[in-house]
Amino acid sequence: MTQLIKPSKKHFTVDGTELAAARNKMGLTQIQFGELCGWSGQSQWKLERLGENPINPEKANKIIGAVSG
Repeated sequence: MTQLIKPSKKHFTVDGTELAAARNKMGLTQIQFGELCGWSGQSQWKLERLGENPINPEKANKIIGAVSG
């Protein structure tokens, strides 16, 4: 597994494929994981797009908290 959250100069990025794999390992749908983090299933779908997707520090912390458990 590659690094899920990566810092960059202005923001963080999340690897969409790695995020989807982590969510699936938890047995959650996109809607369920999004609700756990405080956003919609549609927002979760956008985060799981292929490649590195920019996120703010607040979202990074919520994702880390959700997957670490």
